[in-house]
Amino acid sequence: MRTWFAPDEAAEFAAAKAVLLRRCLVWAGERGRPADELLISAAVDSRHHSRDGRLAYWDDAQIRRFLLAWVPKQVVAPREVLDLAPDVLRTYVRYLAATGLRDPRGCTPEQADAAIARAAVPFRRTLDAGRTDADHHVLEELLEARFTEPALSLDETRAAARPPIALPPPADLTAAAGSVTVQHLTALAVGTGDVSAAPDLPLLRAWADALGPCAADLIEDPEALWRRAFDVLPELSRGAATALPRLFGRLLPVVLDTLYGMDDVPLTRLEQIARPACRQGFDENLARETRRHCLARDLARTLEVLSDLGAVKLTRGPILPLHTDAGLLREDDYPESPEPAPLARLTPLALRAVRERLLADGHDAPLLGELATAEPAELLGVLTQHYPPREAAAELNGWLSRPGQDVECLLRAISACPFRSRATAMLGVLVDALPQGDVLLRELRHDLILGPTALTLLMDVGEVEPMGLGQREHLLLGAENFLTMLEVGGPQALIAQLRGLAGREAYRFVESVLASGHHDDEGMEDLRDLVAEPLRLTYSPGPA
Repeated sequence: MRTWFAPDEAAEFAAAKAVLLRRCLVWAGERGRPADELLISAAVDSRHHSRDGRLAYWDDAQIRRFLLAWVPKQVVAPREVLDLAPDVLRTYVRYLAATGLRDPRGCTPEQADAAIARAAVPFRRTLDAGRTDADHHVLEELLEARFTEPALSLDETRAAARPPIALPPPADLTAAAGSVTVQHLTALAVGTGDVSAAPDLPLLRAWADALGPCAADLIEDPEALWRRAFDVLPELSRGAATALPRLFGRLLPVVLDTLYGMDDVPLTRLEQIARPACRQGFDENLARETRRHCLARDLARTLEVLSDLGAVKLTRGPILPLHTDAGLLREDDYPESPEPAPLARLTPLALRAVRERLLADGHDAPLLGELATAEPAELLGVLTQHYPPREAAAELNGWLSRPGQDVECLLRAISACPFRSRATAMLGVLVDALPQGDVLLRELRHDLILGPTALTLLMDVGEVEPMGLGQREHLLLGAENFLTMLEVGGPQALIAQLRGLAGREAYRFVESVLASGHHDDEGMEDLRDLVAEPLRLTYSPGPA
């Protein structure tokens, strides 16, 4: 059970959404919690159609977006149904937590309850405003919030996935804040020290003006001054035209976005990426080589400004195979030379600042170490979907290094997972990260709960052949595969596949799997109701 899907994975998302709705409604009914299929569906849709697309991530901003924008604008239902939205959202968030699906980087159920309570009154006022114009002041306030507050926007383009980053301890970041630019800005703010010989005096004066009166208040805190100087860079690009390269405003977001989470990037690669963004900044009559020369000049100057601030580290060295082997750079982009190539990377200070911007804008920006105290199921769930193998292993081993957190905790979480596809992914990321993971996987083959999941992974790597399985393992593996297919593809796809494989014997085939003794009672009930029963009623092969 995945909780993140690319925008073009419509069928996969629909199948997962159907499972979430069905299981959540049953869970809520068993506990007497408020639930409504339309509203739970809307909650899933609101997270899928967002900048980060994480179905199981809910924070204050996403709760407000759902209640104050998505439900009023997207959900068509009687008022008595819409009024249930806050309570139904509480149910959905608690279901995610109870089943280990919750993204631990978002609100806990208790934090979500508080956020929903804060949004409840504005939510009902929003619904009222949609049906009456009697209170013009309320209506104007709501319209402003619904159409101008970024957190409530429904028009969010899915952003590219960001790689996990690592940051040094806070003390190291503080020590790194005393860059050349910060020293000069401090001198300008207090009127001490001679900066008249600084090569970028016009830029420094424009920068100091952009900082405003707060600069003097920050002179005792270089790190805070650095943050403020970094934050005003976009404003600086608009107000200091004579002190900065003409393309600075176009190049700044390209440089920060491209370097984020990357090792050393060749300047030739940065230039290549910047060309489309800077194309409109040139007179169309300029020759191609002239445009390239101007772009290279302005890029070099932009990087110099960022380097003096302490946001970019400029070095020279070999170009990493990542940029050449993948065909990202053409031969004319990096002519053969025995000299090391100019390279750039973001400093830790800039990485932190860019990440904070990304988070504020609703992006997923993983940080190594932020899952150190996460619940086992939630930890593994995030690693399976949002961390590459190397970073997943680092995060997992960091989690295991803390007292009371061991492999047994993780295995218990996998055993308790109510979704077969998710359990397989969770066990996969665990065994891949452990030095003796292959040994553990072979041992788990005989586990009463995890045996079918371990068998699936052993089959995938070719360590177990179908002919080497006994009848019981055959049936358990069949049950595991059917339940996974039911989750991932939905009942109709599984029924069609069974009919194609077994024809009139499809029902008996499923019946034998239902008697396998597989531990997943909830999944087996779904298999019985959604697949076996339709096959029993029709009991005929599909079209040839």
